[in-house]
Amino acid sequence: MEQYKVSIDFYIEQILRKLIEMPNLENFYDPKTDKRKRWNSFYDMQLIVATEFENNQQRETIFVTSENKIIESFKKNNKEKFVLHFDEYEKMIKN
Repeated sequence: MEQYKVSIDFYIEQILRKLIEMPNLENFYDPKTDKRKRWNSFYDMQLIVATEFENNQQRETIFVTSENKIIESFKKNNKEKFVLHFDEYEKMIKN
């Protein structure tokens, strides 16, 4: 659990909570009907799990994103070295 604490945190905060609060279950069964595009969180979680897995395998991997909820989840779990805001990444590659 220690190796995947960002994934677990993100799942609980961003996916499970959304499922519980979803007023129209049609959006869960048919994601294209969801105007809020909550299904995107499922894809985000897969990328978070992959990032944690790769780092656990000693293959340094950094998640680059503009989504503050993802960045905050990494920071909250003391894994801020594995996440980078897209703006910072863009500055790095320009230099």
